[in-house]
Amino acid sequence: MEKLDLKEVFLVELHELSHQYSKIGQALKNPEKLNLDDKYIEALKKPNFTDESIQAIEKLVESAMFDAFFDMVGLLDGIGDPRVVKTENVWVGLHLKEPTDDDAQYLNEQFYESYDTWEKLKNK
Repeated sequence: MEKLDLKEVFLVELHELSHQYSKIGQALKNPEKLNLDDKYIEALKKPNFTDESIQAIEKLVESAMFDAFFDMVGLLDGIGDPRVVKTENVWVGLHLKEPTDDDAQYLNEQFYESYDTWEKLKNK
C-alpha cells in the first residue's frame, strides 16, 4: 500500500465515517435507546424492519452522508457556494492546515457551537 498524504488520509476517513455512521440497524430495532422525543420512538416501533429494509435504509443514509461530505469539500475548494449565509464577496473556499500549538480552538468545537447560528439563520 502506498503512503497517503494527510489530505488523502482525511478523504479516506470521510468515506469510513459515512460507512460507519450509516449502520443504524440496531437503532431502528431498538429506538427506545435513542435520544428522541417519544413520538419519534413510537413511530420507529411501528414498522416491522427486515434485514433487507434495514440494509436499504443504511445505504440511503450512507449515500446522504457521502453527498453531505462531497458538498462540504466543494465548499472548502470554493466550487460550491454557501446556501445559508450570503457573503458580500465571491466565495473562494477555505483552506485547512495542519494544526499548531498556537491554534486556540478545534474545528469540531466550532462546528457544535455554530449550530445555534445555523438555526437562527435558517429560521429567518
